[in-house]
Amino acid sequence: MKIGGICRNLFGKSDWELSEAQAIALVEQDEWVFYVDIDHRKGWLELKELPDGSKTLSADGPIKRLM
Repeated sequence: MKIGGICRNLFGKSDWELSEAQAIALVEQDEWVFYVDIDHRKGWLELKELPDGSKTLSADGPIKRLM
């Protein structure tokens, strides 16, 4: 899984992309937060620890109501 978006700056727009591992690391360091925007309503992605101890970004909870 990858997460991506568009960054607007003085020079125009540029696409960006992070691996799931990079996104998880940034969330754990309290540097970034991620969300899904559906019909101008935001649902925040959260970290979820799986039974095997690995982590993933989760769309459980409030986001499921948006989708």
